[in-house]
Amino acid sequence: MHSTFFAAFFFVLSAYKSDSTQRTSAFTFGVDDKEVNRMDVTATLLSADPIKGDLPIRVVTEPKGNFGIKDTPRMSQDLTFVTGIEGAKSDGTLAKGKVPPTIDGTLGLYNGRVNDYPFDKHEADLYLYFINPKNEEQSIPMSVEFNGAIPGFNVDADIIKEFDDIDNIGIKVTISRSIITKIFAIFIMVAMWFVSITVLVMSLSVLLQNAQ
Repeated sequence: MHSTFFAAFFFVLSAYKSDSTQRTSAFTFGVDDKEVNRMDVTATLLSADPIKGDLPIRVVTEPKGNFGIKDTPRMSQDLTFVTGIEGAKSDGTLAKGKVPPTIDGTLGLYNGRVNDYPFDKHEADLYLYFINPKNEEQSIPMSVEFNGAIPGFNVDADIIKEFDDIDNIGIKVTISRSIITKIFAIFIMVAMWFVSITVLVMSLSVLLQNAQ
């Protein structure tokens, strides 16, 4: 009995440690620091709602090199930031002399069935690129840091091959339930089955006794 308890305890402890590692998922895409003139983009997932099909996200941009004014966070030229994020208050305009606004919105989840809980898996696409409205041919390299730390979920991110160059980056985001969430859900299901079977057995036992 004691050995079973300790085994279960260490299993849950190791699962929690693994779950903590999953919650700190961070990915980098695009150019590195060697590209002095670039736009830095930080995309952070805020939560996840598979039932509504929403993946709230916050995107922050910062100009580097000749895109900024004397190493400040203010833009040295007008740019348009295209993200494909739904419901964002900002229209993506990065005005010269201004600090780029934070973009809050949602990504749409697809390819998932909530009825498969806790083994459901969902996907979302994030597309990022900059445009100079006065010179659309201008190359605008970017570095993207993607943070996917959502309690209760495992987050993975990978590049979309059709959008993989220094000026255009597409990121496919995949979310699934964390190990702890799966263990808890399975435990609840097993407990409900156990209670149901126990009640059924007791009811049959009472009926058989009354029949005698």
